[in-house]
Amino acid sequence: MDRETLIERKIGERLRRRRIELGLTQEQVGQVIGVSYQQIQKFERGANRVSAARLILIAERLRTDIQWLCGMVDLHPPSTTVAAKGSPEAGPAELPFSQIEDPAVRAALSGLVRAVVERPGAAR
Repeated sequence: MDRETLIERKIGERLRRRRIELGLTQEQVGQVIGVSYQQIQKFERGANRVSAARLILIAERLRTDIQWLCGMVDLHPPSTTVAAKGSPEAGPAELPFSQIEDPAVRAALSGLVRAVVERPGAAR
């Protein structure tokens, strides 16, 4: 099996794991990221590739990060607590970017802030 296939399967496994942790159905996740539940099934099986933009949106909506989804790290970042079971929207502990309408811009800003805060030697 090639490396790309392994990565796609890891993304699918992590997507499914996080979806279940949040108590969401495939249909609910599909609705919040703009795809059908069948597409979520395909992502979870590693049958279809997840685009970079869609990966950012998934990470944002499931309150995790891309590194975790891709299997590059084993632990969720500290900001991934579940606000309300079944609610994929960001809770009050999330970064205050909820008023930015474009989800890709919100995710990019959130990722940038997390990268700065979590870098080695950052002041806490």
